[in-house]
Amino acid sequence: SQSVTPLREMQDKDAASLMGGERILVAAFAVFLVTIFALVYLSGTPLMFTSDTLDHVAYVAEIAETQSLFPTTAFYLDPGANGADLRKGLFHVFYGFSSGYLHLDAMSVLTMMNAFLAVLLLLSVYASGRILFRNRTVAVLSSLLFFFALDEGLRGTGMRQTFYTHRFGIAFFLAVLAYGLVYLETGRR
Repeated sequence: SQSVTPLREMQDKDAASLMGGERILVAAFAVFLVTIFALVYLSGTPLMFTSDTLDHVAYVAEIAETQSLFPTTAFYLDPGANGADLRKGLFHVFYGFSSGYLHLDAMSVLTMMNAFLAVLLLLSVYASGRILFRNRTVAVLSSLLFFFALDEGLRGTGMRQTFYTHRFGIAFFLAVLAYGLVYLETGRR
């Protein structure tokens, strides 16, 4: 029977210096993440008639302009209270306030957040894989597989629409999963 490496031993090993192959692997993964950030940022936020990106851009722009948490006039001229779209959640409020504070248009904010959240999503996959499988190589391969499997990497829209709250929910779920596993094994927060 094969034993599982306790998390504490894994953490002690992580604290020690990385071995040659692992060092190269981690460096290559870091280069991959920087490249993904740049490519997602440079490719921009997809604007297609089949997506609702323009809806999100209008909502973020309206928040930036009105400083309202849930604006009512992003879509219709005078809809009253029925115009508030609570499905967007507080992430869009963050985008809108960032747009106003940084004096950037809504599309620029969403494009920058796409790049940042794409990297965060891949790091969440890495962290979950690292804790579940106790192996850096498997964790890196998990991130790579996730990247290429999520709507064909950069060919599709999956990585370029991470600002959608449901897409970011994947990263949040994986981070909570990783944290929960660490907590269950070590009892530390």
